[in-house]
Amino acid sequence: ILGSLGASFVLIPLLGMQPSVVFLVILNFLIAGALGVAALRGTAGRAMVVGATVALVGAAGFLVPRGLFTSTFASAEQSLVYYNEGATDTVGVIEYGPRKQRTIVYDDQRGTAGTNTVPWNFFFAHLPMLLHPGEPERVLHICFGVGNSLAAVAAYPSVTLVDNVELSPNAIRAAPYFWTNDEVLANPKVKTHIEVGRTFILGTEQTYDVILLEPPEIFTAGVVNIYTKEFYQDAADKLAPDGLLVQWLMVGQLPLEDEGMFF
Repeated sequence: ILGSLGASFVLIPLLGMQPSVVFLVILNFLIAGALGVAALRGTAGRAMVVGATVALVGAAGFLVPRGLFTSTFASAEQSLVYYNEGATDTVGVIEYGPRKQRTIVYDDQRGTAGTNTVPWNFFFAHLPMLLHPGEPERVLHICFGVGNSLAAVAAYPSVTLVDNVELSPNAIRAAPYFWTNDEVLANPKVKTHIEVGRTFILGTEQTYDVILLEPPEIFTAGVVNIYTKEFYQDAADKLAPDGLLVQWLMVGQLPLEDEGMFF
């Protein structure tokens, strides 16, 4: 129990994943060496164990491959321009192609958005704003991505408040690497909250004219609570009169019965 907690919340935040692996390899060699010395009585045998332990500890950095984790984010044709590890996730930004397009990538190999997804992100943002019968003023945007849809919403003159809710602080830190979001986090209308979407919905007393959700696919770890009937009921309670909730669904990867359940 202490090992799992210590790795996630102490070693990785303090050292990073690669140095943490090296540290744990060294720690195991030292424990093995100490047990070996304690089990032997002869001086020669103990000296051999100590020598082997020292050699293994010294070689630990070479035994763990370089770029063990960063190499999983970018291929040979791509450049990793941003990389950050954290307790919630690990986030990278890859750059590729002659036009230097960029995509945000997570440690579970999701590549959710980037400079090339602007048409879809803008469509998603503009759709509820244009369908609303009035002039939307307050917007709740859950799941930041790279900020494209958030920027489109914040650009409306009628909007006075956009609550931007995102679980991953690393995704927020990656925002400056995407020129398509027009530096939306600096927009005075936008208030960013590092929080679980459902927890925010339960805790806020604000009501919204538009609620937008762009969560990862339902099979992504930790996201299931914002695909539930209870969440939609809680979100409906936060909608102002004539308010709209719009959610992105990866229907191409969902079985038909799951799509039917959502609708």
